[in-house]
Amino acid sequence: MKDYSQPDCNFLHRFYSRALDNFRSLYIYLPPSYKTDSERLYPVLYMHDGQNIFGGEESYSGMGWEIHQTADDLIRGGAMEEIVIVGIANIGAERLSEYAHYDFFSMGKSVQGRGELYEQFVLEDVMPFVEANFRVLTGPENTGLMGSSMGGLVTFMMGTRHPDVFGRLGIVSPSFWWSPKDLLPYVDSLKPAEMPERIWIDMGDTEGGLKEGFDAVLDRLLELRSDHKASFDMEAWVVPGGKHSEYDWQMRAHCPLLYLFGDIGSPVALELHAPETIALGDQSRFLRPVLTFDSGFCVTPFEAACWSSAPEVLSLGWNLQLFPNTIGKAILHGACQQLTAAWSCTVIEPAKPSAKRRRHKA
Repeated sequence: MKDYSQPDCNFLHRFYSRALDNFRSLYIYLPPSYKTDSERLYPVLYMHDGQNIFGGEESYSGMGWEIHQTADDLIRGGAMEEIVIVGIANIGAERLSEYAHYDFFSMGKSVQGRGELYEQFVLEDVMPFVEANFRVLTGPENTGLMGSSMGGLVTFMMGTRHPDVFGRLGIVSPSFWWSPKDLLPYVDSLKPAEMPERIWIDMGDTEGGLKEGFDAVLDRLLELRSDHKASFDMEAWVVPGGKHSEYDWQMRAHCPLLYLFGDIGSPVALELHAPETIALGDQSRFLRPVLTFDSGFCVTPFEAACWSSAPEVLSLGWNLQLFPNTIGKAILHGACQQLTAAWSCTVIEPAKPSAKRRRHKA
């Protein structure tokens, strides 16, 4: 048993996987009323990279999500229902292989995807154990799956392959760069009426090379959701300034928890995030609208109307990419759900290249 500053976090060492023939730890958070309300059953959220989601003692980065603290705060504030959270540890060197459903290359090495075996482990070993030993509800409406990075990728794959098991997905900073020749056709094969009922997906806008794959999958999911046969809800947040780190995931963990198991509340503010200045020729910047709710929930409002007061100076692409056209100032405007916002942006001359240093004579 480990504490993690929370008396109801249970630790199980050397939990065996029959499919993978290896051992790992399980970390199980029990909600505030679990010990006192002995008849109550609870929804359950399964999370990958289990050693990272509570305290930082066993996290490779030295920092954890503190997901138990976030859950406690939301539960005690009445914003979220009580749930059991099961953290399934990764085992280091096998992480990439187990979280990938397709073979691919990483850091110059070929990685065999064993995601189907990991999936089998969760479905046939972890879940039956949890359901036999803890008071949890079953069925997709009561069962969530969440992870970040490669854990986000395997959450997406497992959840969309088994919507009859996992009805709520939290896909955080997913590694959608993995094997795009396999992943994108798989996404295109998904049917709008056969999806998990609720999907949260996010990505920081400073996560570098991960963003391209994320955008490709998100565009397809948004198109899928718009189909009249779609039977699922989805919210996404492209996080301004968001990075690929445990700290960032800790700071926004309340959003997927609220969306999957709570009440997001009512929208109270619309913000526009963009640079104050942009140089002619720079087409790498975007306008990022953020809709904030009274619960603290944040989301990218794709339905927001956004426009420039001076498109001849600074215009917006369909995906809110900024196109600086001439020197001057433009006011960017946004409107969504009776909320409005504005942001001033100035187009400037590009920086002149610095003079080359004179070579010193020998």
